Amino acid sequence: MPREYTEEEVRQKFLEQVWHTINYWLNESGRPDAKDKLEGLAFSLLANIDGDSVAIPGFVMTPNNSPEDKDYYESHGQNWYPDDCDIAGCLHEKFHDVGRRLGYIK
Repeated sequence: MPREYTEEEVRQKFLEQVWHTINYWLNESGRPDAKDKLEGLAFSLLANIDGDSVAIPGFVMTPNNSPEDKDYYESHGQNWYPDDCDIAGCLHEKFHDVGRRLGYIK
């Protein structure tokens, strides 16, 4: 009878997808350069988190702050991460733009 996956089953399926993705990029002959393979792997992992994989759904990705983080950063004149933001959903779409801005890719 169909049922909801358990938390452990979801974790297992996600990690299996990570390994399938590693294996795919390891054997990708169209991208023999190590940098290209690493970029492809990173892009694919972000796409998996974002929900652009038929094998698994998208996932929520939020900062996991310690209770004292805000006070610490604020007292040191630094910005802090919010507790309630989900950055997933478009990570793979923004990946190459950030790489270009940082000068890692042309």
